[in-house]
Amino acid sequence: PVPATAPVDPDRKSDRRKQLANVLTKRLETIAGGGRPRRDAQPPSSPLPVHDPTTDRDSVVRSLAKTLELVSHTTGARDHAKHLIDEARGAEARGNLTAAASAMRLAHRWRPRDESLLRDAERLQAAAVAEKVAVYEKRARYAEENKLWADAALSWSKVADGLPDAPEPARKAARMLLEAGGDIHAAVRYARRASRQEPRRASTQRLLAQVYVAAGKPLSAKTALEASLVIEPGNAQANDLLREIG
Repeated sequence: PVPATAPVDPDRKSDRRKQLANVLTKRLETIAGGGRPRRDAQPPSSPLPVHDPTTDRDSVVRSLAKTLELVSHTTGARDHAKHLIDEARGAEARGNLTAAASAMRLAHRWRPRDESLLRDAERLQAAAVAEKVAVYEKRARYAEENKLWADAALSWSKVADGLPDAPEPARKAARMLLEAGGDIHAAVRYARRASRQEPRRASTQRLLAQVYVAAGKPLSAKTALEASLVIEPGNAQANDLLREIG
Protein backbone atom coordinates (compact mmCIF):
# COMPACT_ATOMS: atom_id res chain seq x y z
CA PRO A 1 0.00 0.00 0.00
CA VAL A 2 1.16 3.56 -0.66
CA PRO A 3 1.40 5.80 2.43
CA ALA A 4 -0.61 9.02 2.22
CA THR A 5 2.36 10.96 3.59
CA ALA A 6 6.03 10.29 3.91
CA PRO A 7 8.56 11.70 6.39
CA VAL A 8 10.40 14.68 4.95
CA ASP A 9 14.18 14.39 5.00
CA PRO A 10 15.62 17.74 6.21
CA ASP A 11 18.65 17.23 4.00
CA ARG A 12 16.40 17.37 0.95
CA LYS A 13 15.04 20.84 1.67
CA SER A 14 15.64 23.10 -1.28
CA ASP A 15 18.22 25.89 -1.15
CA ARG A 16 15.52 28.30 -2.13
CA ARG A 17 13.44 27.36 0.88
CA LYS A 18 16.41 27.80 3.20
CA GLN A 19 17.32 31.16 1.71
CA LEU A 20 13.75 32.44 1.87
CA ALA A 21 13.33 31.15 5.40
CA ASN A 22 16.59 32.86 6.47
CA VAL A 23 15.52 36.16 4.91
CA LEU A 24 12.14 36.03 6.59
CA THR A 25 13.67 35.04 9.92
CA LYS A 26 16.14 37.94 9.81
CA ARG A 27 13.32 40.31 9.00
CA LEU A 28 11.36 38.96 11.92
CA GLU A 29 14.33 39.46 14.24
CA THR A 30 14.93 43.00 12.98
CA ILE A 31 11.31 44.01 13.40
CA ALA A 32 10.96 42.32 16.77
CA GLY A 33 14.10 44.15 17.95
CA GLY A 34 12.68 47.50 17.00
CA GLY A 35 14.68 48.15 13.83
CA ARG A 36 14.85 51.84 12.90
CA PRO A 37 14.20 53.48 9.55
CA ARG A 38 17.06 54.67 7.35
CA ARG A 39 18.46 58.11 8.25
CA ASP A 40 18.13 59.43 4.73
CA ALA A 41 14.45 58.71 4.63
CA GLN A 42 12.47 61.84 3.75
CA PRO A 43 9.31 62.85 5.60
CA PRO A 44 6.08 62.63 3.63
CA SER A 45 5.05 65.73 1.71
CA SER A 46 1.58 65.66 3.26
CA PRO A 47 0.43 64.78 6.77
CA LEU A 48 -0.40 61.12 7.34
CA PRO A 49 -2.42 59.53 10.16
CA VAL A 50 -0.28 58.69 13.16
CA HIS A 51 0.08 54.92 13.75
CA ASP A 52 1.14 53.12 16.87
CA PRO A 53 4.61 51.72 15.92
CA THR A 54 4.18 48.80 18.29
CA THR A 55 0.91 47.82 16.64
CA ASP A 56 2.43 48.14 13.15
CA ARG A 57 5.44 46.07 14.16
CA ASP A 58 3.27 43.31 15.64
CA SER A 59 1.16 43.24 12.50
CA VAL A 60 4.19 42.88 10.25
CA VAL A 61 5.65 40.19 12.52
CA ARG A 62 2.45 38.17 12.32
CA SER A 63 2.33 38.60 8.55
CA LEU A 64 5.92 37.46 8.08
CA ALA A 65 5.47 34.55 10.46
CA LYS A 66 2.44 33.43 8.49
CA THR A 67 4.45 33.70 5.25
CA LEU A 68 7.26 31.65 6.76
CA GLU A 69 4.79 28.96 7.80
CA LEU A 70 3.28 28.95 4.30
CA VAL A 71 6.71 28.53 2.71
CA SER A 72 7.41 25.58 4.97
CA HIS A 73 4.05 23.98 4.21
CA THR A 74 4.37 24.53 0.45
CA THR A 75 7.84 23.03 0.32
CA GLY A 76 6.65 20.10 2.42
CA ALA A 77 3.81 19.56 -0.04
CA ARG A 78 6.34 19.42 -2.86
CA ASP A 79 8.36 16.86 -0.92
CA HIS A 80 5.27 14.73 -0.28
CA ALA A 81 4.21 14.97 -3.93
CA LYS A 82 7.67 14.02 -5.20
CA HIS A 83 7.77 11.00 -2.90
CA LEU A 84 4.34 9.85 -4.14
CA ILE A 85 5.28 10.41 -7.79
CA ASP A 86 8.37 8.26 -7.26
CA GLU A 87 6.18 5.60 -5.66
CA ALA A 88 3.78 5.73 -8.62
CA ARG A 89 6.57 5.38 -11.16
CA GLY A 90 8.03 2.44 -9.26
CA ALA A 91 4.65 0.71 -8.99
CA GLU A 92 4.02 1.22 -12.71
CA ALA A 93 7.44 -0.26 -13.53
CA ARG A 94 6.56 -3.31 -11.41
CA GLY A 95 3.24 -3.70 -13.22
CA ASN A 96 1.08 -2.73 -10.25
CA LEU A 97 -1.07 -0.22 -12.12
CA THR A 98 -3.74 0.09 -9.44
CA ALA A 99 -1.17 1.12 -6.82
CA ALA A 100 0.47 3.47 -9.32
CA ALA A 101 -2.85 5.20 -10.05
CA SER A 102 -3.59 5.54 -6.34
CA ALA A 103 -0.19 7.09 -5.60
CA MET A 104 -0.50 9.53 -8.49
CA ARG A 105 -3.93 10.66 -7.31
CA LEU A 106 -2.50 11.33 -3.85
CA ALA A 107 0.34 13.30 -5.43
CA HIS A 108 -2.24 15.42 -7.26
CA ARG A 109 -3.91 16.18 -3.94
CA TRP A 110 -0.61 17.66 -2.75
CA ARG A 111 -0.20 19.56 -6.04
CA PRO A 112 -3.80 20.31 -7.08
CA ARG A 113 -2.71 22.80 -9.76
CA ASP A 114 -0.56 20.26 -11.58
CA GLU A 115 -3.05 18.84 -14.07
CA SER A 116 -0.41 16.53 -15.54
CA LEU A 117 -0.54 14.48 -12.34
CA LEU A 118 -4.30 14.06 -12.69
CA ARG A 119 -3.91 13.03 -16.34
CA ASP A 120 -1.27 10.49 -15.33
CA ALA A 121 -3.55 9.12 -12.61
CA GLU A 122 -6.43 8.74 -15.07
CA ARG A 123 -4.16 7.05 -17.61
CA LEU A 124 -2.90 4.59 -15.01
CA GLN A 125 -6.42 3.91 -13.74
CA ALA A 126 -7.68 3.22 -17.26
CA ALA A 127 -4.76 0.85 -17.86
CA ALA A 128 -5.45 -0.92 -14.56
CA VAL A 129 -9.13 -1.35 -15.45
CA ALA A 130 -8.28 -2.65 -18.93
CA GLU A 131 -5.90 -5.17 -17.41
CA LYS A 132 -8.55 -6.43 -15.01
CA VAL A 133 -11.26 -6.43 -17.66
CA ALA A 134 -9.27 -8.82 -19.86
CA VAL A 135 -9.08 -11.30 -16.98
CA TYR A 136 -12.78 -10.98 -16.10
CA GLU A 137 -13.85 -11.32 -19.74
CA LYS A 138 -11.92 -14.58 -20.08
CA ARG A 139 -13.65 -15.92 -16.97
CA ALA A 140 -17.03 -14.68 -18.18
CA ARG A 141 -16.81 -16.41 -21.55
CA TYR A 142 -15.68 -19.67 -19.95
CA ALA A 143 -18.54 -19.58 -17.43
CA GLU A 144 -21.08 -18.73 -20.14
CA GLU A 145 -19.92 -21.56 -22.41
CA ASN A 146 -20.26 -23.98 -19.50
CA LYS A 147 -23.64 -22.55 -18.42
CA LEU A 148 -22.33 -21.44 -15.06
CA TRP A 149 -24.83 -18.61 -15.03
CA ALA A 150 -24.06 -17.10 -11.63
CA ASP A 151 -20.31 -17.00 -12.31
CA ALA A 152 -20.93 -15.65 -15.79
CA ALA A 153 -23.24 -12.95 -14.42
CA LEU A 154 -20.64 -11.85 -11.86
CA SER A 155 -17.78 -11.72 -14.38
CA TRP A 156 -19.78 -10.03 -17.13
CA SER A 157 -20.98 -7.43 -14.61
CA LYS A 158 -17.36 -6.61 -13.76
CA VAL A 159 -16.51 -6.33 -17.45
CA ALA A 160 -19.51 -4.06 -18.02
CA ASP A 161 -18.53 -1.85 -15.09
CA GLY A 162 -14.99 -1.61 -16.43
CA LEU A 163 -16.14 -0.84 -20.00
CA PRO A 164 -19.18 1.43 -19.58
CA ASP A 165 -19.18 2.48 -23.25
CA ALA A 166 -19.19 -1.06 -24.68
CA PRO A 167 -22.68 -2.52 -25.32
CA GLU A 168 -21.77 -6.23 -25.42
CA PRO A 169 -20.67 -6.56 -21.76
CA ALA A 170 -23.81 -4.77 -20.57
CA ARG A 171 -25.99 -7.00 -22.77
CA LYS A 172 -24.22 -10.14 -21.57
CA ALA A 173 -24.44 -9.08 -17.93
CA ALA A 174 -28.20 -8.52 -18.23
CA ARG A 175 -28.77 -11.88 -19.92
CA MET A 176 -26.61 -13.83 -17.46
CA LEU A 177 -28.34 -12.19 -14.49
CA LEU A 178 -31.67 -13.17 -16.04
CA GLU A 179 -30.52 -16.76 -16.55
CA ALA A 180 -29.09 -16.99 -13.02
CA GLY A 181 -32.15 -15.44 -11.38
CA GLY A 182 -29.81 -12.79 -9.96
CA ASP A 183 -30.26 -9.12 -9.12
CA ILE A 184 -33.10 -8.10 -11.43
CA HIS A 185 -32.56 -4.38 -10.76
CA ALA A 186 -28.97 -4.71 -11.95
CA ALA A 187 -30.21 -6.66 -14.97
CA VAL A 188 -32.60 -3.81 -15.84
CA ARG A 189 -29.79 -1.29 -15.49
CA TYR A 190 -27.46 -3.22 -17.81
CA ALA A 191 -30.20 -3.96 -20.33
CA ARG A 192 -31.22 -0.31 -20.47
CA ARG A 193 -27.64 0.72 -21.04
CA ALA A 194 -27.22 -1.78 -23.87
CA SER A 195 -30.50 -0.65 -25.41
CA ARG A 196 -29.34 2.98 -25.42
CA GLN A 197 -25.99 2.03 -26.93
CA GLU A 198 -27.37 -0.14 -29.72
CA PRO A 199 -30.94 1.06 -30.35
CA ARG A 200 -31.12 -0.59 -33.79
CA ARG A 201 -30.34 -4.10 -32.50
CA ALA A 202 -33.66 -5.92 -32.27
CA SER A 203 -32.34 -8.72 -30.04
CA THR A 204 -31.21 -6.14 -27.46
CA GLN A 205 -34.70 -4.61 -27.41
CA ARG A 206 -36.20 -8.08 -26.91
CA LEU A 207 -33.75 -8.75 -24.08
CA LEU A 208 -34.80 -5.48 -22.47
CA ALA A 209 -38.41 -6.58 -22.74
CA GLN A 210 -37.66 -9.94 -21.11
CA VAL A 211 -35.88 -8.22 -18.25
CA TYR A 212 -38.79 -5.83 -17.80
CA VAL A 213 -41.20 -8.76 -17.64
CA ALA A 214 -39.05 -10.41 -14.94
CA ALA A 215 -38.99 -7.11 -13.07
CA GLY A 216 -42.80 -6.84 -13.17
CA LYS A 217 -42.90 -3.95 -15.67
CA PRO A 218 -45.23 -5.18 -18.45
CA LEU A 219 -45.90 -1.75 -19.98
CA SER A 220 -42.18 -1.04 -20.35
CA ALA A 221 -41.73 -4.54 -21.78
CA LYS A 222 -44.45 -3.89 -24.36
CA THR A 223 -42.75 -0.65 -25.45
CA ALA A 224 -39.43 -2.45 -25.91
CA LEU A 225 -41.07 -5.25 -27.91
CA GLU A 226 -42.83 -2.80 -30.20
CA ALA A 227 -39.47 -1.09 -30.79
CA SER A 228 -37.92 -4.45 -31.68
CA LEU A 229 -40.73 -5.18 -34.15
CA VAL A 230 -40.08 -1.90 -35.93
CA ILE A 231 -36.55 -3.15 -36.56
CA GLU A 232 -37.54 -6.78 -37.29
CA PRO A 233 -41.21 -6.90 -38.29
CA GLY A 234 -42.90 -10.23 -37.75
CA ASN A 235 -40.34 -11.61 -35.31
CA ALA A 236 -41.99 -14.67 -33.75
CA GLN A 237 -40.32 -14.34 -30.34
CA ALA A 238 -41.40 -10.72 -29.98
CA ASN A 239 -44.97 -11.49 -31.07
CA ASP A 240 -45.22 -14.46 -28.69
CA LEU A 241 -44.03 -12.35 -25.78
CA LEU A 242 -46.47 -9.59 -26.69
CA ARG A 243 -49.34 -12.09 -26.56
CA GLU A 244 -48.16 -13.34 -23.17
CA ILE A 245 -48.09 -9.81 -21.79
CA GLY A 246 -51.55 -9.14 -23.20
